[in-house]
Amino acid sequence: MDRCGAFAVGLFLPRRLLTTNIIQTLIKSAKYIVLTILGLLAAGLAVISVDYATSVTPLVDSAKSETTITIEPQEHVTFLVIGDSGTGTKPQRKVGLMMERRCRHKRPEGILLLGDVVYPEGVASVDDPQWQDKVFSMYTGDCLKDVPIFPVLGNHDYLGNAASWIEMGDLNHRWTFPSRHYSIVVPGLITIYALDSVYPVRIKKHGIPNFGKSDTPWTIAMGHHPLQSASSAGGGHRGTSISSWIVKNLLCNRVDAYLAGHSHHLEYDPMEECNMDHYVSGGGGGEIYPLQEDHEAVFASARHGFLEIEVSRKFMKTRFFSLKEKIFEKLRTR
Repeated sequence: MDRCGAFAVGLFLPRRLLTTNIIQTLIKSAKYIVLTILGLLAAGLAVISVDYATSVTPLVDSAKSETTITIEPQEHVTFLVIGDSGTGTKPQRKVGLMMERRCRHKRPEGILLLGDVVYPEGVASVDDPQWQDKVFSMYTGDCLKDVPIFPVLGNHDYLGNAASWIEMGDLNHRWTFPSRHYSIVVPGLITIYALDSVYPVRIKKHGIPNFGKSDTPWTIAMGHHPLQSASSAGGGHRGTSISSWIVKNLLCNRVDAYLAGHSHHLEYDPMEECNMDHYVSGGGGGEIYPLQEDHEAVFASARHGFLEIEVSRKFMKTRFFSLKEKIFEKLRTR
């Protein structure tokens, strides 16, 4: 081999060896990164599993055998819908007074509470005075005082004794909460799936065995977490949490509308990809969150208020009310 050939080989081999070493180092680093991620995921799943077992097991053990609430058949029904209410403050009381005004116009079949019923850490037991101070006393006008209350759990409610919600149903005739997931049915008219969106799993096993098989003209679902939102708050307030992702996939193309709270404002925006309407009614009494300046929601308002839903076989009419007046209305027909 002449000098030029020897020089070429000598020049090529170190570069080739260097490239091989780099590739081997990258492979080792990638393996380490993957193993680290898998370890973190495993640790996270272990924590979630323990948290789930600790939080949900008492509710499952206390659940009623009958988890479908049947309301007498009728041609029209109305529900008042609020979330994030449980502060016991003046804004919550003002919302309650406006609800009383609407009740006198047309008595609703129920109040749907979309979670975070008692701030900041739920109730300790059925004897907790917060039940009266932040729930029942807020909706006790001459018309509302006997209207049934149908709640779902919020993240703040899980910080307390969530199982006492089931026990409260035996002590107060207005409170109906047989299981963490349950359903409300007006035969021949509407089915409402009341979902635990904090832990949106085992829906059929933990309360709604016929989930997704409604035979009524209208089907809606209610839960605490929104699937989308114009809120300026991040994470689950905009529907980007894992819980929201699970709920969306459960409901997509199965219900006509979804009602949520968690984000403290009022909003309507359709989810065309799921063929359902999406409502946020989180202005029940908690501190109001500002909206994104560039949001594209059909309607969004950073103020206290509530949602009213009126349903017949041929239409579903929804109205948002502030503390003073109606601020939005939508009609959906069959």
